[in-house]
Amino acid sequence: MGAFDWSKVQTAEELITSRSFRFDVNFRPILLEYMGIRAGMNILEVGCGPGTLAPYLGAGVYPGRVTGLDLDEQFIDLARQRANQDQCRNVDYVVGDAYDLAFDDSEFDATTSYAGIGVLSDPEKAVSEMIRVTRIGGSVSIMEPVTGIDGILFEGLDSVPSEDTFEGAADYHEMALRLRRTLGQHTRLFGSEKWPVRSFGALLKYLGLKEITINAWGYCGSPHDPEATAKRAMWLKRLLTEDGETVLKITSLSKQEVLKFLALNGRRTEWQKHHDAFSWEAGISIVFTGIK
Repeated sequence: MGAFDWSKVQTAEELITSRSFRFDVNFRPILLEYMGIRAGMNILEVGCGPGTLAPYLGAGVYPGRVTGLDLDEQFIDLARQRANQDQCRNVDYVVGDAYDLAFDDSEFDATTSYAGIGVLSDPEKAVSEMIRVTRIGGSVSIMEPVTGIDGILFEGLDSVPSEDTFEGAADYHEMALRLRRTLGQHTRLFGSEKWPVRSFGALLKYLGLKEITINAWGYCGSPHDPEATAKRAMWLKRLLTEDGETVLKITSLSKQEVLKFLALNGRRTEWQKHHDAFSWEAGISIVFTGIK
C-alpha cells in the first residue's frame, strides 16, 4: 500500500466509532450474498484497519475463517486486542502490503476490501493480487463508500435551520462546509486517475473476473451516546498540536478558527443530548463483486 499513513485522516478510534453501526447483524446475509461469501469459507480482507469488518464477516462465515491484513502495525495490534477481548476465535490479523500479498496462489475462497482499494494509487495491482490468492470459482469484492463530498450527504441535525438549533450554528455550518470542500480536494490526492472508484466494475472485468455484480449497501444509525457525536472533530484537536501553518494548509481554517469550530462542535453535541432524533448518521457503499 505504500507509505501512506491513514492516521493523518482518521485514527483507529475514529474508524471504529464511525463504522460501529455500519454493519448491522440483521442485514449480514444480504451483504454476504452481495460479496459472494458463504458460511465455511476462508476469507481475506485487504486493508482491514483496526478490525471493524473482519469480525462481522467472521460471525457470518463460521466455522470458516477470516484473515484481516493491513500495512499499519498499530491498526493490526489494536485489531488483535479487540479480537481477543471479543473472543473472535475464527479471525486472524497480519501486517502486510496489498501490492504484494504474502499468500499462496488460490489460498482463499474469497477476498474482499472495504474502503481500502479506492485510496490506492494503483488499484489494478492490488486487485490483481487479490485475484491471485483467490481460488478458481471464488469471489473478489470491493466495497467503497459513495457518501460525502462526491456523493450523497445525509444530514440529521444539519438539516435543521440554524436559528432553530444551537447558538453559533450558522458559523459552524459555514466552517464545516469549508472543511468538507477542502478535505474533498485533499482526499482526491489519493486514489487513481486511471481507475477511479466509479470504474471498479470495469476494473474487475478488465482483470478477467466473470459474473460482475454491482450493488448498493446502505447503513443508518443514531448513536444515543453524546460522546460518539463529539468524536467527529477529534482529528482537529490533533492538528492543534501542529503549527498554525500546517493547520491552515490541511483544513483551510486558521488555528483560531479551529478553536472556535471545536467550541461550536461542543454546543452542537450539547444540543443533541436533548434531541436524539437528529443525531443519526447514514451512508451508502457500492459493492463490486466478480467471480474468478
